[in-house]
This record gives sequence, C-alpha cells and structure tokens, in this order.
Amino acid sequence: NGNVCVMDFAANSATLLTPEAPAVTRWDPFLREPVYVPECDLMLFASTIQFDKKFVPDRMPAFDCAKNRWVVTSIKCGLERQGSVSDTLTYDAKRGLVWNLSAYKRIYVLRLDPKTLTLSDNPAN
Repeated sequence: NGNVCVMDFAANSATLLTPEAPAVTRWDPFLREPVYVPECDLMLFASTIQFDKKFVPDRMPAFDCAKNRWVVTSIKCGLERQGSVSDTLTYDAKRGLVWNLSAYKRIYVLRLDPKTLTLSDNPAN
C-alpha cells in the first residue's frame, strides 16, 4: 500500500508513515534491499514501481524521507535484471557512492548530486 515504517533503534519503537500522493498502484515483488543516501535524504530501490497506473521501467524509484512521499528519480536504469533478489545496493559513506552488485557479475556505481537530481511524483516527467 506504499506505507513506510521508520524504526528508532535507540527507543526500540516503530512509526508508521503514510506517504503523500501519488499512490503507488503496483509494487514490484522484488522491491527490497533499499539503500539510504544521506546527502539526498532518499531511500533508493533497484526495482520498478507503478505510479497512478503508469510503469516507470527506466528510472529509479525512491522514497523522499524529508517530504514523506514516493518519487521517480532522474536516475536512468539500464540494469539487465532490475529488481532481482540478487541485486545489492550498498552505500559507501567514505566515498559518497552507491554500489550495485548485480546477478550477472556486473558492478554499477553511482554518485548522487542533490543539486542536479530531479525528483518527480509524476511518472511522465
């Protein structure tokens, strides 16, 4: 349903968030293994997602933590098995990079620039 739980490990409690529109109308069954990117305050997913009945197969979905909303990013995806359980997103805090080790023994790396990254709640944009 698009809801997100935030875990406070120090308090040992969870809070349920109900993100703003647009409603995510279909979830990829492999929407898992997200990675948090602190520079952008985003959770990125190597998966596909459907917003308002429009698939966005070529751009990475994310959860905008600051604005409590699901978004489509301007990050182009060309992964051969995007969303596979064998894809692993990992954040490299020392270098400020997101790594993806794919099922086909390929390695992708991404450096996000918050100044140039575009977030949209409209999949047509």
